[in-house]
Amino acid sequence: MGILKYAHDTDGYAIESTELSEERDRLERAQRNLSRKEHGSKNWEKQRTVVAQRHADLRRKRRDFLHKLSNYYATEYDLAVEDLDAKGLVELPGNSQNRARASWGMFLRLLEYKCERKGTHFVTVDTRATTKECASCGVETEKPLWVREHSCPSCGFEADRDANAAWNVLSRGL
Repeated sequence: MGILKYAHDTDGYAIESTELSEERDRLERAQRNLSRKEHGSKNWEKQRTVVAQRHADLRRKRRDFLHKLSNYYATEYDLAVEDLDAKGLVELPGNSQNRARASWGMFLRLLEYKCERKGTHFVTVDTRATTKECASCGVETEKPLWVREHSCPSCGFEADRDANAAWNVLSRGL
């Protein structure tokens, strides 16, 4: 799982998050319209159902993306994934709304049950230092979260930080 991309795999693919900005804009407009209506009136009730529908559309599109992605990975691969504390990540200060929208916890649950259903292996791996450890030589390099590229001072290996973590998760899962 990544910050800038939704997920990275060891084949070198980086899956983009779903683009739902238009749906969020529609929801915001509907909520603004609702706030202008007189509470309890017939128009307020109509607009309230519109807002509920916009919420349902967002939830449905997000869930569809997660189902399709988890089905693809459960069908094509035996999986090793980071054992993320999704709830703990959302409770951290700063940008928690985007972390909550990513639905990493739901994605992991979907992956687990779909792997079980399809008969593929599903292994969770401890997340400690997966992005800081070099996938090539194993040397651990301290870097802040905003540094998105992994560059090993020992062997010179360079890669995207999340792709490096994907290779580390795979090696730990094997």
